[in-house]
Amino acid sequence: MKIGILGGGFGIYGYLPASLSLGWTPYLPIKYREIIVSRVELSQYLSRINFVPNEVTLLEESEALVVARTPLLQYELVSLLQFPMTHLFLEKPLAPDSDMHRSLLALLENRSQNFSVAYIFQETDWYMSLVNSLKPDSILKIEWQIRKPLSNWKDLRPLGGGLLDYYALHFGPLLTKLSLTAINLKLSILPNNSLRIESLSGIQVDLVIAYGAQSSFVIEVDGSSVWRSSTPFGDQYDGIKDDPRVPFLASYLTNQVNNPSLIANLETERFILSLRDMTQF
Repeated sequence: MKIGILGGGFGIYGYLPASLSLGWTPYLPIKYREIIVSRVELSQYLSRINFVPNEVTLLEESEALVVARTPLLQYELVSLLQFPMTHLFLEKPLAPDSDMHRSLLALLENRSQNFSVAYIFQETDWYMSLVNSLKPDSILKIEWQIRKPLSNWKDLRPLGGGLLDYYALHFGPLLTKLSLTAINLKLSILPNNSLRIESLSGIQVDLVIAYGAQSSFVIEVDGSSVWRSSTPFGDQYDGIKDDPRVPFLASYLTNQVNNPSLIANLETERFILSLRDMTQF
């Protein structure tokens, strides 16, 4: 499949190796070439990349499109997109705020445009172990400590970042699968400025997300450990080998292409919107 990739960050070190591992043909703007040449883990892929002079040419050549940009740039690009794609692979959140998110979602639905958002926790081993081990009376505890980014949009709520609008959204599909809705969830800020999401009915969920000096990700079900590591994906990214998220991203891309579901993805995003609408802290 001919896949265009727009985004000089995770687009390059995530989606590029993931798409190549699937045998797809990536198209990238020529301006990304210098970045790829400078990175040890990416320069090996140079001969397999189709560089094009500009984004218009990329859109003309591509069958599917990855947009891995900041929420505002993603919103603007997708809103103005005039080239129909077999699939749009988008990033979270869809837009900087709830209103723009809702607007873009309506646009995608009106166009009947196949799209998906990269909630790749679903592709991990711990996700399936967790889902299979939960019972109606289970107690699920998740603690995610994130090493605070340095001047990164992911830390700035007006840009679509922050503990709720970015990090908490990673758990949207899991909370949906547990049949939880905004009605039976409680969001609160703890004294250390961490975010807590608790269920008020059904499976007992206690999810805490915080910034800290070190990264950690811990999941327990009924007091027993399901996953304990520095990140949700195991190893930290060392800049020498591929990002540890690449195989999970490849699995996500495969599943979305083989089993596209516009209705399911719209429903997930509506739940995500309900989370974003719950609070303005």
